[in-house]
Formats: sequence, structure tokens, C-alpha cells
Amino acid sequence: ALCAGLSPTSAEGGKIFVGMPTSQSTGGGFHLCAALYPTVERELIDFGHPVLAKWNLELLSVAGAVSRVYYDYFLDKVAKLPTPQFLRQATDLLLAHALSKTHPQLAVGDIFLRGFMRPGRGSSGSAS
Repeated sequence: ALCAGLSPTSAEGGKIFVGMPTSQSTGGGFHLCAALYPTVERELIDFGHPVLAKWNLELLSVAGAVSRVYYDYFLDKVAKLPTPQFLRQATDLLLAHALSKTHPQLAVGDIFLRGFMRPGRGSSGSAS
């Protein structure tokens, strides 16, 4: 019970942290703690201010790319395991990265997904 909430139990359970939890979901089975700039209320990611929006866009895109590197690395390792272990660990990896819609800001998931699908290719678009 002490560690409850440290790891999300479903794809919808992942939250974004900016020093404290926000109401923004990651859309995946993982939490994201990053130097994102939140709104004044510290509940959402700030896409209103042009400079902060650019920073947040780039950082979310990089987070998606890093997530893809993690996914590819562990998928390669899991592929070498015996079948029973492979099935269990591959299922866990796939479930964590089966991205669903993010809420309340849908753009967060779109930006993250574009970074995940195109690692190493730079910026992935705009938040609007």
C-alpha cells in the first residue's frame, strides 16, 4: 500500500508531473515527470504562451522519442526470452505503450505519439 500509485495500473492511469501531479494524463501505462511549464493553476500543460508552448511541444516530442527507444530496447531483449517469459513481458511492454487518448488536453497525446513514431527526426508539429 505504501507504493500504491507509483506505477499506473492501466493505460489511462499515467499522469504528467511538473513537480507535483497535474490533471493531465499521459495516455500510456506510465507516468511522465518533466520540466514542462504548466498553466498558472498547475493543472494543465501551458500551450497558450508562444514561448512556453514551443518548449512544452519539444519536450513532449522528445519524451515520445525516449519512450520509443525504451520500447525498442526492451522489445529486443524480450524477444530473446523463452516463450512463457516472452509472452508475459511482451504483453506488459505492449500494454504500457498502447497509447489511448489523453485528457483533458488531447494535444498532449498527439505530440507524444508523433515523437514516439518518429524518434530522432526533431520537432513533430504544433499544439494547436
